[in-house]
Amino acid sequence: SDFENKETLLDLILFKTSKSDEYIDFQTYVGRMKKDQKSIYYLIGEKELKDSPLLDRFNKDGIEVILFNDDIDSFVIPSIFEYKEKKLKSISSTEVDEDFKNLDTLDEEKYKDLTEAIKKSLKDKVKDVKVTTRLVSSPACLVFDKDDPEFQTYLMLKQMGNFDAKEPKPILEINPNHEIFTKLVLKNDFSLIDEIAHIIYNESRVLEGMEIDEPSKFAQNINKILSKAIKSD
Repeated sequence: SDFENKETLLDLILFKTSKSDEYIDFQTYVGRMKKDQKSIYYLIGEKELKDSPLLDRFNKDGIEVILFNDDIDSFVIPSIFEYKEKKLKSISSTEVDEDFKNLDTLDEEKYKDLTEAIKKSLKDKVKDVKVTTRLVSSPACLVFDKDDPEFQTYLMLKQMGNFDAKEPKPILEINPNHEIFTKLVLKNDFSLIDEIAHIIYNESRVLEGMEIDEPSKFAQNINKILSKAIKSD
């Protein structure tokens, strides 16, 4: 049957993971899954995937994430919905949040002024700004709505000459426990929020293999923050 053929083909796919530099297959991955793990998790991007802040939570919880970095992966992998009754989910998508919603407790109201201020600064660059529990040591990350295509898929379409392909707008998720944001909320001083918002947004873009948005403005924002830091010393 087509289903059996698909399973056989999937067994031929080899990949590296957040835990292994050796190539493994789906069967090996599933055999190593944690007991309470609900899905097969993957990340598509360029070479330095292991540095992605999107891996924060998974590394902390000891959950293995498949890393795909071939150009063709951005087309093939999103079309594989499951393997041996386990759903495949991209950790750069909000779809992953469904697996952790019972574990996540956040006082979103406490950070509403902060997220609204950042969203106002970034305007139409992002779809939304929200606090998240998916980050541990990183201040922020970019994710995409589960109904939007992978950013890497968009890039591939563009490279193939599909100039009508619309770039999906990311959601900026911030770590409310990071020192940057705890201090901002504690001091209730948003005087540099515009500069901070743009720096963190661009930092998140770079870490996901995207280009810096408005490089000259990015440099100006960094210089302004540095000047302020030197003066405060």
